[in-house]
Amino acid sequence: APGPGGPGSADVGMAGTVAAPRAGFRSVLPVPIGADASPLGVILLAKRDARQFALLYLDLDKFKPVNDTFGHDAGDQVLVGVAGRIREQVRDSDTVARIGGDEFAVILRDISGPQDAATVAQKIIASLVTPFRLDNRPQAVEIGVSIGIAVYPSEAQDHDSLIRKADTAMYSAKTRGNCFLF
Repeated sequence: APGPGGPGSADVGMAGTVAAPRAGFRSVLPVPIGADASPLGVILLAKRDARQFALLYLDLDKFKPVNDTFGHDAGDQVLVGVAGRIREQVRDSDTVARIGGDEFAVILRDISGPQDAATVAQKIIASLVTPFRLDNRPQAVEIGVSIGIAVYPSEAQDHDSLIRKADTAMYSAKTRGNCFLF
């Protein structure tokens, strides 16, 4: 729904539908419970069931200026909004987690192939193009996202290789900005 700034803006914060900063991360992104929520657990299940999955590493572009210009509370509002938008682009069976700072990870379970991961990455990028409206601020905040993708088992067959591949792809995408790479 458009924020008070009109079409192309969205509300983030206490008055909106997204949870409050810091404490709200848990309600937006529940902490995964059980071995099947970690990359290692997903590998074991995918291997057992002969299925593919993708690991997406996301790093926000243009986020540091948000904290520097508007403060950490504003940065927290944007992070909560980002988490909510990412969650809207994936299935309930997928896992979304904030892994630190302005980085997130997504596990897309039971995909048909790399194109499924590319489609979700494109949807995430498109969802983050809409500027974020901050509480009590007339100015909207624009960010982007760089996404690295690794697909099991075609690109990596163990936990460390999967994470390394997604991380390397994310840093390569970061040099271009607001895109995804395998």
